[in-house]
Amino acid sequence: MTYARVFRRPLWRRLRLAPLATLALLVPLLLLAGCGTQVGSWRLIGPTDGAHVYTLAADPTVAGLIYAGGDNGAVYRGLADQTGNVASGEGIPSGAAVASLLPDPARAGVVLAGTSAGIYRTDDYGDTWSRYGAGLPAQATALALAATPDDATLLAGADHGAVYRSADDGAHWTRVGAGLPSQATPVTLAWDAPANLWLLGLNDATGPALYASADDGQSWTPHATGLPSGAQVNALALVSGAPSSTPSPALFAATSSGLFTSADSGQSWSHIGGGLPAGSALALTTLRQQPTWLYVAIDSGVYRSTDGGARWQVVAPGLTTNVQGLVATQGKTSGPVVYAAVGQVARYPTGIPSGGTNVPSWVVFGFILVILVGGGYVISRRSRRFGYAMGAMRNEANTGRAADEAERWRRERREHNERQRPPAGVASGPTPRGSESRRVGGDERGEQRGQGRVLTPSDLTSRGNTGAPANPTKAAQNGHGKPKQRK
Repeated sequence: MTYARVFRRPLWRRLRLAPLATLALLVPLLLLAGCGTQVGSWRLIGPTDGAHVYTLAADPTVAGLIYAGGDNGAVYRGLADQTGNVASGEGIPSGAAVASLLPDPARAGVVLAGTSAGIYRTDDYGDTWSRYGAGLPAQATALALAATPDDATLLAGADHGAVYRSADDGAHWTRVGAGLPSQATPVTLAWDAPANLWLLGLNDATGPALYASADDGQSWTPHATGLPSGAQVNALALVSGAPSSTPSPALFAATSSGLFTSADSGQSWSHIGGGLPAGSALALTTLRQQPTWLYVAIDSGVYRSTDGGARWQVVAPGLTTNVQGLVATQGKTSGPVVYAAVGQVARYPTGIPSGGTNVPSWVVFGFILVILVGGGYVISRRSRRFGYAMGAMRNEANTGRAADEAERWRRERREHNERQRPPAGVASGPTPRGSESRRVGGDERGEQRGQGRVLTPSDLTSRGNTGAPANPTKAAQNGHGKPKQRK
């Protein structure tokens, strides 16, 4: 390797700055982690046309499909497996507010929409809509829609205390509702299958806000024992899969005074306070794939229970507007996703892992750690190689620059050795010690510099290593001095 070869390399190859390389490796990995983890706050996904969303519903036949009704006559769709904005179909009159949605539990693609212009139906997942349902007044708005699991009976709650029933899949409707207050507004309906009972929640009621019917809506009786006087019932939900070990009731009511539960099909109610803040409970939803899960919206917060209502935790921060609708679903490749109607549709988690897999965050960050350690090792190896190259370059450069000095040093060394060499005829070896006699105690030493007296054998037997007379006993033991007499 030569000096010219090293410095012909590009600057970035010669520098190889480890911090810059580490940062370049870390940035894309952090972006990958952001796409794959389910942390953070809510994300608004539309509509982008300025519509205000009132209601949400999950399709029971397509995993992860949700519908959202706007105040502009549009029904929007979204998928839990996709993070894009919601899209809408056509057919509902522009400006007709969509107040309720009812996906058919048995037939794929069939959805009923209760609007301020009547009931509309789609058979193609909301691509096109057509007017449906004879018998409803032209000015009646179906604020609530519900059906039995076999579609044998459908009920629609309209404004001004009106309830309508259909026994032919919504094609024709007749008014029912004896016993309901005339000025109250039906806003939520639920079918309690174990009790074979319809439940109806009211707003603006001067008396009881919850009624029940055991004859397919023909007659209604109050079921509000335990609910605060004047409280409005905004949503109802039935959690049929609560574990037997959990004493939480199966029926839940979101009211203006908080969340209430009932263990006797609505005959009596009790307030849930543990783990939930005080405030108005505005919306409820369950997760079909998880029978014991329940979500509740209290003002602008959404809370989740995974044990049938025994314990609660906040879903995610970030909502600043009161929630008007709530739905939870699970896609084919995504985990549970919850949507909230807050004017627009808000989604949490905000994204899905790239590649369509639900990768836990600890796996992603573990992968990042492994890549960083491996990248650091590679960078270290390359840095050492660069150091070797720089060292070789310096050695070659220094050797070239110091050639004259090295030659001068060798010449001076040879001259010094020549000066130290003795003249001809004189022995070059060292002078033997003791070649000159010495009189001990006399003035004349008779010794030269660097020479001493030659020791005699008697001295070897009478002195130790230090020159002091040897101990006779020790000498005898060590083999020095006079030998022992033989007996």
